[in-house]
Amino acid sequence: MATNETNEYRQLVSGLGYDTNVPEAGFVHGDALRAQTAGDGLDDRRFRYAAVLDPEKLGVTDVFEINGAPCIYMKSLSAEPSEERVRNWHRTAWNHGLGRMLWIVTPTEVRVLNAFAPPPKEEHRRMHPAELLRCAVDDLEQLRRYELDRISLESGQFWTTDVGRRITRDSRIDAELVKDLKIASQILIERDCEPIQAYRLMLRTLFTAYLEARNVLPAKLFDHLQATTFGEVLSRVGETKTFFERMRETFNGDLFPPPPTRNEDEGQYSYQKKHLDVARAVVTRQNLTSGQQTFDFWQYDFEVIPIELISSIYEDFIYKDDQSTAKARGTHYTPVNLVDLVFSQVFDDHQFSKKLPHDAKILDLACGSGVFLVDAFRRLVARRVSAGERLTRTLVRNVLSNQIFGVDVSETAVEIAAFSLCLTAFELDPSPGSAQHLRFRHSLKRRNLFVGDAFSTSGFVEKEPFREKQFSIVVGNPPWNKPKGVRSTSEASSRSHIEYCEQQEPPIELPFRSPIDQAFIWRSRDFLHSSGRIGLILDAKNFFSQEEQSLTSKRQLFCDLRIRVMLNLSVLHDKQLFPSAKQPAMVFVAEHCKPKKGDSFVFASAERSETFRKHGIVELFLERLNHLPIARIPEETHLFKIATYGTARDRAIMRQLFSDFDPLESVLATWSCQFNQGFIKGNHSRDAPDDFPKHKLEDRELTRFRQGVVGLPPFEYSRLERPREGRIYSGPLFLVRQSLQDHRLVGAMCNADITYSRTYFGIPMHKSQMWRLDLLNAYLNSSLAMYCFLMTATRFGIDKQIAEQNDFERLPFRAVETEEECHELRNIVRKLAIESKPNLSVLDEAVFDFYGLPNWQREYVADTIRFDLDFVRRGSKATSVLPADKDEMRLYAETMVMQIRSNLTATELSVNADIVTGLSHLRCVVIRFDEKRNRRVRFSNTLEDKFSSRLAELLHAPLSAGVQLRRSLVHFDADRCIIVKFAQKRFWSRARAYDDSDSIFYELCRGGE
Repeated sequence: MATNETNEYRQLVSGLGYDTNVPEAGFVHGDALRAQTAGDGLDDRRFRYAAVLDPEKLGVTDVFEINGAPCIYMKSLSAEPSEERVRNWHRTAWNHGLGRMLWIVTPTEVRVLNAFAPPPKEEHRRMHPAELLRCAVDDLEQLRRYELDRISLESGQFWTTDVGRRITRDSRIDAELVKDLKIASQILIERDCEPIQAYRLMLRTLFTAYLEARNVLPAKLFDHLQATTFGEVLSRVGETKTFFERMRETFNGDLFPPPPTRNEDEGQYSYQKKHLDVARAVVTRQNLTSGQQTFDFWQYDFEVIPIELISSIYEDFIYKDDQSTAKARGTHYTPVNLVDLVFSQVFDDHQFSKKLPHDAKILDLACGSGVFLVDAFRRLVARRVSAGERLTRTLVRNVLSNQIFGVDVSETAVEIAAFSLCLTAFELDPSPGSAQHLRFRHSLKRRNLFVGDAFSTSGFVEKEPFREKQFSIVVGNPPWNKPKGVRSTSEASSRSHIEYCEQQEPPIELPFRSPIDQAFIWRSRDFLHSSGRIGLILDAKNFFSQEEQSLTSKRQLFCDLRIRVMLNLSVLHDKQLFPSAKQPAMVFVAEHCKPKKGDSFVFASAERSETFRKHGIVELFLERLNHLPIARIPEETHLFKIATYGTARDRAIMRQLFSDFDPLESVLATWSCQFNQGFIKGNHSRDAPDDFPKHKLEDRELTRFRQGVVGLPPFEYSRLERPREGRIYSGPLFLVRQSLQDHRLVGAMCNADITYSRTYFGIPMHKSQMWRLDLLNAYLNSSLAMYCFLMTATRFGIDKQIAEQNDFERLPFRAVETEEECHELRNIVRKLAIESKPNLSVLDEAVFDFYGLPNWQREYVADTIRFDLDFVRRGSKATSVLPADKDEMRLYAETMVMQIRSNLTATELSVNADIVTGLSHLRCVVIRFDEKRNRRVRFSNTLEDKFSSRLAELLHAPLSAGVQLRRSLVHFDADRCIIVKFAQKRFWSRARAYDDSDSIFYELCRGGE
C-alpha cells in the first residue's frame, strides 16, 4: 500500500468503479510508476507524470485516464491538510495542464477541485475557488448524484452537469499563458519595442525561465555578471546582452530560439531597460500594469509545465498574432491530446505486421514547433528503457541525434522545434544539473531538422536517412489548404505537391481540388522502409467526397497502402478540436505495404459531444467501431459515411438498395430532366431577366407535398450574381430544400411558375409527366429517403447540416415505366397533400411497400431516423438521450428474443428475456437459455449480487485498437447473456436490438467464448 493510502481511499476508488484491478484499464497506480520496474511498459507515463509524482510538488496516489489522457489526479492523505498545501497541490495540477480534476481524499472527506481553473491570487479561508465539491468520504451516493463515478465520466454524462460544465479549457494553463504573453508583448510594443523583438524577448524569457527552473543553467553563465539568477541579470542591459550571447554559445544555438536571422546582427540581443523590466516581471513573477493591461506571472511553475505544452503555447502565441499567415499555409497548431491519439495507434505493434525496432527513426514532414517530435522523443526513450537499456544522458542524446527528424517551411518553427527537443532532452535526463557533456555535440538544425518544402527534390532529401528510406514512422498534421488558382500567392497554393504527384509512376491522383494533405500520405512513402508506419491528421472531407476524382484517388490509395486505423473526428469540427480551425479531421494510420488478402481495418467515429470544447476528451466507443474490409473500398463508395453512423446491417440495407435501384440522377436523365439550383444574389453583378416569374421563394420553409404561390412575396431583384435560366422556374416542377424539416428531407410539387433561390433545387417537368412528380414527392418526403441521405450525404453530419444537390442525385430511386405501377402511392401522396397535419407514417409504410423492404428493415430505418438522426442533429438536446421507458425496453427485448429465436430451430434452445430496472443510469436485459419453454418478457427490480459486483470491472475491461471506452456490455455467464448499457433511448431501440442479437448469435455459434 502506498504511503498515506488509506482504507477509506481504497474503498472510494473501488466503490466508484475507478480501480477495477484490471491492468491497463485506465487507472494508473502511482506506486507502480514510482517503482521504476524495468519492462513494465510504464516508462512513458513516468516521464509524463514526473512532476505530479514528485512528493515535493503533488505526490499523486493514482491517475485516472480516459483514452490515454489524464482525467483525475487522486491524492490520498492520512490526515487533513492545511489550506496552503491544498493551494500548492492545486497550483501544481494546474501547471501540469493535462488532468481535469484533482481529488484530495482524507479519512473523513473527499474534495474535488477543478484542475483547469487558475490558482487563486488571494488566500481563501473557507473554500478554495477551484473546489467543485466536498462530501464525506463514504458518501458514494452523493458522488454518484454528481455523476462522479467512473461510468458517468467515461460515458460523458458528467460533463453535461453543472459541475462538469465548470471545467473548461478556456482557463487551462496554455490558454492563460498565451493570454499573458500576448499582454506582455503588447506592453513591450507600447514601450517602443519592435513587434518581432517583443515576441523574441518573451520567448527567450520563457525558455530561459524553463531551463532555470530545471536547474539546467550552469553557474559559469553568471560569471562576472554580479548576478546568480536570471531575474537579477535582467535588471541590467549590458549583463543581459552578455548573458544571451553566452546562452547561445553554451547550448550550441538550438536552445535559444529564435536567434538572429542571416539578415540580423548580434545587436538584436540588445534591449532597453524599459523592455527588460517586462521580462523581469515575468521571471520574478511580479504584477505589471501598463495602461489598461495587467499580467501576473506568479501562478506559473516552469518546473512543472510539460514541454509539449510549451511547444503548443508557442504555436498558439504566434498563430494568434499572425493568423493570416497561418491560414494561408493551412497550418493550425495541434493540441496535445490529438498527438497522444495518433501515437497510441502508430506505436501499437499489434496493428502492424512487424514490431517497431528499438532504434526506429521518426519523421514529421510538417513539424511546426515540434509537438509531434517531442512526444515521439519521449516515447522512443521510454521504449528503449523498457527494453532493458539504462536511462542515461548518453541514451537520451543518442535518441535525439539518431531517431528524431523533421521538416517545415517555416524557419522560425524549425528553430522552436530544435529548442523544444533539446529542452525535452533535459527533462528526460536523469541528472539534468550535471555540467558534464552539457553542450549538445551537434546542432539539430540542418542535421535532424530542416527548413524546406516537403516535396522538394533537393536539400534534406539528399541526407542519408531520407535517401536510404530509413524511417520507421512518419507522423504529423500537414497543412490542409487547397490551391486557390494561378493568381494566388499563398504558400499553400504552391503546385509543388501537385507536380510531385504528376511525376510519380504511375501518376498519383489526388482528390477533388488536389488537397495538399493527401499528397503528404504519398510523400511519406518515399522515406519509409518496407512496413513502415504512417500516422497523419488529415482533412476528413476528402474521404467522404463522391467526386469522381476523389473516388479514383481513394481506390489508388487503398490499393497501395495497408490501412490499419481511421479515427473519424468530424463531429468535433465546431467544438474547438483545433482552437484556430473548424475543419473536420480524420486520424489516418497505415502500413507501407500492399494490403493482404482478406485485410480489414478499424474505422471508429468520435461521439458528438456538446461539452468537448470544455474538457477536450475525445470519446471513442466500442459500439461505433467497425472492422471494414479493405477490398470493399473500391466497390462501396459510401462505406465510410455508412460506417460513421451505421453498422453492418446498415451496410447490408444500402448495398441491397443500390443493387436494386439506380441513382436518382440517372433516372432523371432518362426522363430528360435534372435538378437545378435557384438564383444566387451574391455580388449583384448581372442583370436579372425581366420575364422571371413574379412569385419568389426565398428563406422560408416549403409546404410539404404541395407548394402554392399565394402569399409569396414578389420577385423584385434587378441584379443577381447568378440569375440562372428562366426555364428552370417554369411549372409544373418539383422543389426540394437544402434544410431539413422535422428530421426529414422536404419536397413539394408546384404547379405554377416560381422563382426560387439557391437554397432550393427544382425539377421542371412537362404536364403529361406529372405522375412522375408524384413519385418523387412520395419518395423524397419519406423516412426511407432520409435514411439513405444520412448514410450517403458527403457533408451532412460531417461538417454541415444541409443537403447539397449531388446528395439528392445519388439517392437510390425506384423508377417505373407506367403510371399504373405507382397508382396507389400517388393516391396516398395526393391525400396527404391536402391534409393540414399529414400522417407521415402512412407515407412511410407505402414507400416501404413500394420498395419491397422486409419488416426488419422497416423497423431498422424507422428507429434510425427516430433516435440516431435525432442525436446527430440535436446532440444533448435530443429526446433520444432521455432514459428509455418500460415500453421501449419491452419492445427492445421482444425484438431481440424474436430475432434470436428465428435463427434457432424450435428444439435447440428456449430464449427468454428479463428486463432489470433500478440501475440508476443503466438499463439491463438478461437473455436466458436455461428455461424449458419460451415465455413473455418480464421485469425484475434487481440484478443478482454476484453479477452486480462485477459490473464496473466488466464495463471497463481493456479493449482492442486503442479504444478505451465502452458504453455497453454483452456478457455471457453460464446459460445467460447479460446486456448492460446506459439508459438513453438511442441504445435501446429496435435497431440496436437487431445489432445486439447478431452479436449474441455470433457468440452462440462460437460457444459463448
